[in-house]
Amino acid sequence: MTEEKRRSSQLIATWAQVVAMAVGIGTIMMSLGRKDQKIETTTEQVKELSSIVSDLAKAQIGLTMKDQQTDDRLRELAVRLERLERNK
Repeated sequence: MTEEKRRSSQLIATWAQVVAMAVGIGTIMMSLGRKDQKIETTTEQVKELSSIVSDLAKAQIGLTMKDQQTDDRLRELAVRLERLERNK
């Protein structure tokens, strides 16, 4: 009976090791899945941020060009006003 108990104990120990390994592998897989999800989410956020920065840069360039056009028009108007004042 002692041989049978020893075999039974070994079988239980073996199954406990298998279960422990399965739990360990499952934990690792879940951890990797979470990290992959975080990387994917961060990648999407970076792409969105890049799009926003691009749009802001385009808007700033557009406003700068409009400011330049406004300055040019104001200079033209100033020149015209000077001509009118000289012709009085």
